[in-house]
Amino acid sequence: MKTHFIKTYLYWLVIIAAINLLSGVAYILTYNLFIYFLVFLATLMEIPVLILSVIMLIKSLKYKWPSIYVVIPFLYLLFSISLAISGSFTDAKTIDAFDLNYLPNLLIFIICIIFYLAQIIAGVYLLRKGDYQKLIYTKKPIISQNPAPENKATISLILGIIGMIFWIIPIIGLPVQIIGLIKGIKSMKSEKRSRAIAGITLCIIGIVLSIINASIGAYMGVTGQFGF
Repeated sequence: MKTHFIKTYLYWLVIIAAINLLSGVAYILTYNLFIYFLVFLATLMEIPVLILSVIMLIKSLKYKWPSIYVVIPFLYLLFSISLAISGSFTDAKTIDAFDLNYLPNLLIFIICIIFYLAQIIAGVYLLRKGDYQKLIYTKKPIISQNPAPENKATISLILGIIGMIFWIIPIIGLPVQIIGLIKGIKSMKSEKRSRAIAGITLCIIGIVLSIINASIGAYMGVTGQFGF
């Protein structure tokens, strides 16, 4: 059955999140080669999950599945991209990614723990609920009694993408993301609802990243540190 793909994807999400969470807990308790092994194992498993997330996102948008089946793979992909970007910053500064005495690493570590917990909860919830078995592979038009302008959904998505680039400059990123969020919310009842959801998701993530970045910058400024 085609629903086996959804079930497989959800299981992969839960498993990879559990391994990453175990790595975090193990690091707090002890720091040795076992941690590196878990991280290496999780990295290898991330590859098929990333591919499955792209396929899941495409299918969800194509067949108009419930929003949660769009948001989950979308968030996973964006989280992975953001984590890769933050990792590149750390590598550029020749800082050990496991050094939690470095404030940005500590914040990223906390965000990761929260994200992996949410990933496990969402995956287990959907698997237990079993609604994925009722999903159909036919396109259904969205009928709205009060459709919002469709161009707002597109604008929201574009601003969300721009915001994901400029979160490193909060003074630019925040206004762009807030406007995109408002546009996306106003277009939720349009036929381009999937674009609106994607735009809203991007803007929310961008806003969170901008706030975190601004907080780190403020901390660095107050303590006289320079860098990230």
